[in-house]
Amino acid sequence: MKAEKIAAVVVTFNRIRLLKKCIDALRKQIQKVDVIIIVDNSSSDGTETWLNTQTDIVVIRQANSGSAGGQSSGIQKALDLGADRIWCMDDDCYATDNALSELMGHADKLVVLNSVVLSNRSPNKLSFGLYDFSTGESFNEYSSLNVEVIESANFFNGTLFPKGIIETVGLPNKLLFIRGDEFEYYARIRHFGIQIITVVKSIVYHPEEEVINIGAKHFHYRYVCMSPFKRYYSIRNLLYIYYNYNIISFRFLIKNIAGDLFFSCFYNKNKLITLYYILKGIVNGILLIINNPAGSSCEKNTYTQ
Repeated sequence: MKAEKIAAVVVTFNRIRLLKKCIDALRKQIQKVDVIIIVDNSSSDGTETWLNTQTDIVVIRQANSGSAGGQSSGIQKALDLGADRIWCMDDDCYATDNALSELMGHADKLVVLNSVVLSNRSPNKLSFGLYDFSTGESFNEYSSLNVEVIESANFFNGTLFPKGIIETVGLPNKLLFIRGDEFEYYARIRHFGIQIITVVKSIVYHPEEEVINIGAKHFHYRYVCMSPFKRYYSIRNLLYIYYNYNIISFRFLIKNIAGDLFFSCFYNKNKLITLYYILKGIVNGILLIINNPAGSSCEKNTYTQ
């Protein structure tokens, strides 16, 4: 049986130190990566010069199109190069040596596989948390994961896509740019009835989000600290995802928008700027829905057998 060709896709922008660490981890994988594809979103910190000295890397340099545009270009290139599986991540991820081999141990079905994403500062802490759709359980610590796999994933953080799934669902949506592009792709794949699982023994490290937890139980709100620029995309893209996929409730949508509006007044130094970007995100989210009805912006790849 012919061995599968595996391509790693990494999107980078002005984080050369982190990028080098990410690539070094890819080169050390027990299960070898056949090709490393770096999508450089027009970095200006010396990334381009350094990448030009690397002989084992395929480089795509393009205008900054965020995580969504970067992953879309990288995945398409991997398909063009004949990859059977594509392992996607951002430049602030780095994988343990056996991360890919542990994923491939579960690659006997047409499913999306993901590594567990742990904090690079507190290794027992999950950087983003995980919600298991099969059991309804939520996890925040690695020590609580007493199972082999979880039916959930933190996309573009050690995510292994089979070629066949990408041919079915299309490429990541470039219009979403950042903060929600990964959730849209997750929702789209689930919409097609395709299973998504996280393999507990496969680990990548990633900076954890700065979060302020307010209240408890039904009155709990998880306020993620981010720049006004990212909050704009987060709100805009959440509206788009709510409209196009049956994955979040109206209550969840309103809770997040209202929570961001309310808590930005208390926990953000740039209150007026943040409020402006939140309101702009709401307006542009509605316009995005109107101008890009379901399916019209989900690009299909151009790969042919």
